[in-house]
Amino acid sequence: MNKKRKILIVILSLAIIVIGIGVKVHMDNVRFHEEMVRVVKSDKAQEVIKKEIIENVDKKAFTNEGKIHSFKIKYDTIKHNPMGGIDFEGYVNNDSKLEFDTNLDKYNDDLELGAFGESVELQKLMKKKLV
Repeated sequence: MNKKRKILIVILSLAIIVIGIGVKVHMDNVRFHEEMVRVVKSDKAQEVIKKEIIENVDKKAFTNEGKIHSFKIKYDTIKHNPMGGIDFEGYVNNDSKLEFDTNLDKYNDDLELGAFGESVELQKLMKKKLV
């Protein structure tokens, strides 16, 4: 009985340690994701996205003459890029078919966008050659 009790205590102790480590890892991942969402929601990130749209998608964006008047980020798509940075998706003009995907990187405390992919519908809106 005494030997069985010791084995049970060891097994329970190990189980508690494993569960504790699992909870710690999960909480760290939740905090990390919340930080990525905070960065993407920041005014600085919004300015960088807007600048990218104006420079590379629609030179007259966010004006009466432009084809793009607004953009929204799909916050549920935010994820860590294995090469660094934050990947996410969004859309323009409140039309989920006019999608884009990009990633946000930090260089010397400045935020920059990486590759900027556009859906076929967004390319058609902008009358770009389809790739």
